[in-house]
Amino acid sequence: MVSQLWSLNMVFGSASIGLLVALLVVYARNLRQIRSAFGLGLVVFAALLIAQNGWALWSMFQWATAGWPDTLATTFLYLNIVQTSAFGVLLGISWG
Repeated sequence: MVSQLWSLNMVFGSASIGLLVALLVVYARNLRQIRSAFGLGLVVFAALLIAQNGWALWSMFQWATAGWPDTLATTFLYLNIVQTSAFGVLLGISWG
């Protein structure tokens, strides 16, 4: 059974991936319009963060089903909340 803390981690991990996909779309649109090395760098940056967060989400699911302690889940939850918030802010300033 997966605890609520691990489930919350997976919710925030999924939200981070969603925000990063939106950022990737914005960056790809900008790359098509501007065609700069910086724009390409942002696309690669977003793609790598999506891969990293996908791996983290898979890892959290593995840890949760293996019964890793909730004290670890709490630590990861704080990190996931901050990370998701940061991606939200980045998307907010990049969207305009």
